[in-house]
Amino acid sequence: MQRRTPTVWWRAVGSLAVVTTLVAGCSGHHSASQPIVGSTSTATSAIASASAPVISTATVPAGPLNAAGKTYGYGANATGADYQPDVVVVGGGASSIRSASANSLVWTIAKSAPGADKLKVGSVMLLTSVAAGRVNAIHDDGDSRIVTLAPINLTDVIKNGSIDVDQPVPASAVSYQVIPDLPWAQSTPKANDLPSVNISPSGYRGTRAFIAEPAALALQGPARQEPNVPDAGPAGGTLPLASDSSVEVKVGEWTLSPSVEANKLSLGVERDGALKVGINVAFDTDNLRFHGIDSIKNGQTTHSGFEITGITGLTVSLQAGAAGGSADNEKIKIEIPVEANIEIPPSPATAGLPMNFKVSFKFSVETAITGNNSTLVATGIWGLAGPIGFDGDKLMTPTFTVKQSILDSITGITLGPSGIVFALEMKFMLGVGVASLSAGPFTGVIIDLGVTNGSSLGANLARCKGATLDLKGSAGVGLELSAEAIPILKDLLPGAKYEYSLETSTNLLHRSQVVPDVPLCSG
Repeated sequence: MQRRTPTVWWRAVGSLAVVTTLVAGCSGHHSASQPIVGSTSTATSAIASASAPVISTATVPAGPLNAAGKTYGYGANATGADYQPDVVVVGGGASSIRSASANSLVWTIAKSAPGADKLKVGSVMLLTSVAAGRVNAIHDDGDSRIVTLAPINLTDVIKNGSIDVDQPVPASAVSYQVIPDLPWAQSTPKANDLPSVNISPSGYRGTRAFIAEPAALALQGPARQEPNVPDAGPAGGTLPLASDSSVEVKVGEWTLSPSVEANKLSLGVERDGALKVGINVAFDTDNLRFHGIDSIKNGQTTHSGFEITGITGLTVSLQAGAAGGSADNEKIKIEIPVEANIEIPPSPATAGLPMNFKVSFKFSVETAITGNNSTLVATGIWGLAGPIGFDGDKLMTPTFTVKQSILDSITGITLGPSGIVFALEMKFMLGVGVASLSAGPFTGVIIDLGVTNGSSLGANLARCKGATLDLKGSAGVGLELSAEAIPILKDLLPGAKYEYSLETSTNLLHRSQVVPDVPLCSG
């Protein structure tokens, strides 16, 4: 297994305290009063570490979850975990939840739910794996209690305990949660979001993709982006029930389709109109599984790790075309408002917490197509072998082989030099919190790919083609927030305080090539 020295980036992490109140509500209800699971039994972890603490046995749902259970997760137990003193466990699990807001921050629960009367601003509500956070505001509406939650870290919930969950990721167990009103879903990349060199219609060198590194951005406090509400649901509505089937959502003009299948993790990206883009990124898998650990002592993480095994390959195919040439080009950054989830019941392996395994996606793209009705097509296939993740400060890097060079596949009709660059970050996390803002150990894979194709008109001299691929790995523990999310959350959750934590990242691979190797193309 290959090891490389990691670099360190600062990331924003969860809310630690609330000092002001916000009166907030949500409209609409969907019932969660029916039984959540098919049976009730004493839950035990499928794979529990020998080092996991011995805690008191508690009766929790352990059968198949229905739609409400898949949406809201397993309920928390009042006993069986060493909680922080300000944690309030609200009983009833998903059956106590009447609705959640479309951004997942405002929860309407039954006022009569066990423990609901103990909630107050500043306490940590723990109801289920995805209904957990620090209370930023609270008010009653008839027999309902409406609670606004700020993000938390695992150490805000657990005082002492060891999490050690090792289990497969069967496609049949995955549900898809749409977050219709994710305020930071879409933004326009700023100068600091882009690498020092990016694509240019006038040249071929330095073809690279981009994805925001929120380190510097978070510290500088960027200006707020105007939110774009995905078409998956109305702003101000409710969080929809989770789906057993993969879903398709729109963000602006872009249609996105994340999917977890038996032997594949994939994301489809499409844009129609004068600018047409089609990108499909697929990771081949074989017995995909994850292993997440986090040891907490006296409210501090002493050791953490996260490992994904079973990713065996990568295929990227892209097509782009512009009716009006350079006038139709676009650049955009999207945090995809869909998460693929597996709910995990409380057990000794989870330190007594209900938890959630999730796969989430971020996507950035920039086109530089010149000439009316120009097109660009390419496909690359690569092999991956070995685990991806980290154990403490040691990053795990897979080996990499080329099965089909994307450079050899570049075709299209280009009346001027044209290119496309994109980046995809796929993150795996074991955590607790609210949708889009869970906290726990995680690892991520970032694909950074760019291709250029020279003008068809210059083919008699040289038809220049270029491709650059960067594969990066990231890992850490806590709540990661993008630069765009921080100012928006400060508006939505006045008084929530944030601190910064460390995340490690490393370059797994860098490949760059231009053909033919002649001065016209390389300079």
